[in-house]
Amino acid sequence: MGAGYHGGFGHTFGERSKGTIAKGGGQSISVPVAKFSTFNNAKSKSVKVVETTKVSHNIHSVLASAEPNSVHISINQGKIHSERYFDEKGCPYLDIDYTDHGNPKMHPAVPHEHAITVKNGKFMRDKKWRDIQK
Repeated sequence: MGAGYHGGFGHTFGERSKGTIAKGGGQSISVPVAKFSTFNNAKSKSVKVVETTKVSHNIHSVLASAEPNSVHISINQGKIHSERYFDEKGCPYLDIDYTDHGNPKMHPAVPHEHAITVKNGKFMRDKKWRDIQK
């Protein structure tokens, strides 16, 4: 995720929405989807099975692996900043960004997707964004 302005777009959450959002300082919690089903607000068909969500306020700490079939939701100032989706092996395969990364010329569509591929055990986020696959 690039540096710069990261707010101003996305779905807004209350400070204590369903008691599921962790406090600041980079803390995060895992929540079963049944209790926190607000993800994929962009309605992307690229999203596969999701069984668990993890919510964090640390937008610069992006996970490289996670629980299989999960999503990591980064929140900034009460708004969704991004969502990272993980496959059945816990490897990332998709980012959905709800900001223009402070660069509207390079990211004119908000929200947008970035595909992720894994090579030699390292993930590579496609720098080219694409429109949400609907």
